[in-house]
Amino acid sequence: MNAKPHALIKNAAVTAGILIVSSAMNFALQLLTSEDFCAVAVFILGTAFTARFTDGYVWGILYAVVGTLLVNWAFTEPFYVLNESIARYPITFVILLTASVMISMLTTRLRYQSELKAVAEKEKLRADLLRSVSHDLRTPLTSIKGAAEAYLDNRERLPEETK
Repeated sequence: MNAKPHALIKNAAVTAGILIVSSAMNFALQLLTSEDFCAVAVFILGTAFTARFTDGYVWGILYAVVGTLLVNWAFTEPFYVLNESIARYPITFVILLTASVMISMLTTRLRYQSELKAVAEKEKLRADLLRSVSHDLRTPLTSIKGAAEAYLDNRERLPEETK
């Protein structure tokens, strides 16, 4: 139960941190160039990082929604106004959302496959250990059994000292 709030806080912090870094990069790019095409590219990259470093789909989708709103509000003219009349705004939203979902799906699948691989490795190690212990026990038991059978078969013929 304690892991869930910890994961929630971690994922929220990672998402917020990537949003802050993406915004800072875009503000720096605004100082260097008057073009706004970089803003979408930076937020697509941020979407990829969010999907990669958070768990599940929610955080990538949340980043895509907030990132799209930030691009519209802070990085396209008129600045600091939400302008839904921009022709490319719906396209930007769909691109960010699609990239987020696809990358989240891929990273979730990769995590699942790596967990399966770890379980398979653990099972293989367990089987190898069991096989080794079994062999180590069988070898002395076989010689003890052989000696016991030899004793029982030749008990009458063996001198008292040998018995």
